[in-house]
Amino acid sequence: MINNRRFKVDKLIRDKVPNYLRNRSVQTNERVMGHDEYLERLRNKLFEEAKEVIDAKK
Repeated sequence: MINNRRFKVDKLIRDKVPNYLRNRSVQTNERVMGHDEYLERLRNKLFEEAKEVIDAKK
């Protein structure tokens, strides 16, 4: 029995993740972001990680 699972990952991912998934026969759809969107996503990721550090110290 084959389980077809779909999920959306709407965030930055590491370079090797799509290849890892494809090597396991997982279909991927990806795109390269424009410079401005990339910087905005990096900034958001930095704030997200900083919040996790702050919350972990409580």
